[in-house]
Amino acid sequence: MAFHIEERQKYLAQSQTLLDEHKATAKELLELDDKIADIQREINQLTGGETSELGQAIQALQVAIELNNDRLVEATKEEEEEAGEVVEVKEQLDEASEELSAFVSNLESANSALAEALEHLKEAQDEEGRVRQALAMAGEQNLHLTEALATAEELVEDQEQQRSEAQSEVDKLAVEADLVGQQLATAQEESEELRLALGELGIRLQELSDEAPEYDRNALAQQLIDAQRAESQLGEDRSRIEIKLREAERALNLAKAEMEQKSGAKGLAGGASAVLAARDNQELRGIIGTVAELCAPKDSAHEVALATAIGAGMASVVVETDQDAANAIRWLAENRAGRATFLPINKLNSSRAGGKTVMTSRKDGVLGFAHEMLDYDPRIDVAVRFALRNTLIVENLSIARQYMGGTRFVTLRGDVIESGGAMVGGSKRKMNISFGGRIQGASEVEKYTGEVDKYHLMERTVNEALREARTNQQLIRNKINAMVDDSHATEMREVKAEQKQTGQAHK
Repeated sequence: MAFHIEERQKYLAQSQTLLDEHKATAKELLELDDKIADIQREINQLTGGETSELGQAIQALQVAIELNNDRLVEATKEEEEEAGEVVEVKEQLDEASEELSAFVSNLESANSALAEALEHLKEAQDEEGRVRQALAMAGEQNLHLTEALATAEELVEDQEQQRSEAQSEVDKLAVEADLVGQQLATAQEESEELRLALGELGIRLQELSDEAPEYDRNALAQQLIDAQRAESQLGEDRSRIEIKLREAERALNLAKAEMEQKSGAKGLAGGASAVLAARDNQELRGIIGTVAELCAPKDSAHEVALATAIGAGMASVVVETDQDAANAIRWLAENRAGRATFLPINKLNSSRAGGKTVMTSRKDGVLGFAHEMLDYDPRIDVAVRFALRNTLIVENLSIARQYMGGTRFVTLRGDVIESGGAMVGGSKRKMNISFGGRIQGASEVEKYTGEVDKYHLMERTVNEALREARTNQQLIRNKINAMVDDSHATEMREVKAEQKQTGQAHK
C-alpha cells in the first residue's frame, strides 16, 4: 500500500511540472506576439529600408510562431491528458486514504482482540491452576473411596456367604419336600390299593353269600377279621394323612405370611392379587394389569435396576379410567380383600424431564431413561412414566454422584440417588415382585396350596373307605349271628378246612 501512495505522489509531481512548462510556453508565445507587433509597427514606419532582411526576420519569426503554436497545441493536449491523469491520481489517492483508514481500523480491532485473547489466556491459566488443585483433592478422595470400596467388598462377601448358606437350607428343604411328596404318593397308592381290596372283599363276600348265605361261618369270621384289619390300616393311613395335611397347612400359612411381608405393606400384594383375580373372573372391568405384569426389560442385565427404579410401583394396578379405579377400591373394601394402588391412564399426568436431566442422559456412563429401557404397550406409556419419574439408569454410584442434584438415578446394582440428594443402597436383596407380575413367594404358596388340596382329597378317600369297611363288618356280623349250625354248614366247614390245608400244602 505504501508503494502505491509513493507512485501516486510521483505522478502528481510530474503533472505539476508539466503544468509549469505549459504556463512558461504560453508566456513565451505572448512575448513573441508582442515582438511581432513591434516588428509590424517598425515595418509600417519603414517603407523602403532593408525590406529583405525584415522579410527574412518576419519569416523567421513566423516560423518560430508556427513552431511555438504547434508546441502550444501539443502542450495543451498534454495538459488535458495530464489533467485527466491528475483527476485519476486524486481518485486513487482518495481510495488509498480510505484503505489506509480501514487498515488502521482493522489494526486497532486486531490489537483489541489480542488484548482480549491475552485476558482469556490468563483466565484459562487460572482455571488450570484450580483444576490441578481439584485433581489433587480428587486423588485424596479416591484413596478414601478405595478404602470404602474394600470395606464394601468385605460386606458383600459376608452377604454372599449368608446367601450361600440360605440357599443350602432352601435346597435341603426342597429335598425334604420331594421326600414328603414321594411319601404322599406312596400313601395315596396304598390308599387306592386298600380301596380296591375293600371292593374285592365286598365281591368275595357277595359270592360267598350267593354260594352259602347262611352256612360258611368260618369264612365269615375270617372276612370279619380281614375287614377289621383293613379298618385299622385305613385308620393309620388317615392319621398319617392328617399329620401331613396339618404340616402342609402350616407351611402354606408360613409361605403366605412371608409373601405378604416381602410384597411391602401388609395386604397390598393381596389387594393387587385379588383385583387381578376379580378381573380374570370378570367381576371387575377396565383392569389392565400391574406395572410388573405389563412391562419387561429390553435387556435382562438391567432387570434389577429397573425393578428398583419402579419400586413399590411394580404392584400398582393400571386401569382404563378413574371410575374403574373407584369401582375396584369399593370392591376391595366390600370384600375385605386388602389395599392396592391404581393408575388411571385417563387422568394421569407425567412431567417431562428438565433440560438438565436431558443433558445428563447423554453423558458417559449414563445408560438412559428407565422408561426407554422397557418394553410395554404404548397405551400405558403415561402410567410407566408416572411410576418411573424420569429416572436415569447409570453404571455405578460414582457416575451418579458426579451429576446428582435435581435428577433421580438408579445404578445397575440397585443403589438409588433421589433428586433431592438422598442416597439409598447397600447389600443386594431379593426383589419382592419380578417383571411378568410374579410376586416373590407366590410359587411357594401355589405349591403348598396344591399339597393341601391333595391331602384333603386323600383324607376324603380314606374316610369313604372306612365307612365302607365298617358297613361290611356290620353285614358280616349280622350274617354270623343269623347263621344256624346244620349239616350243610358242617359240610361247608369241612370243605373250607380241607381247602385251607390244601392251600398250606401248596405253599
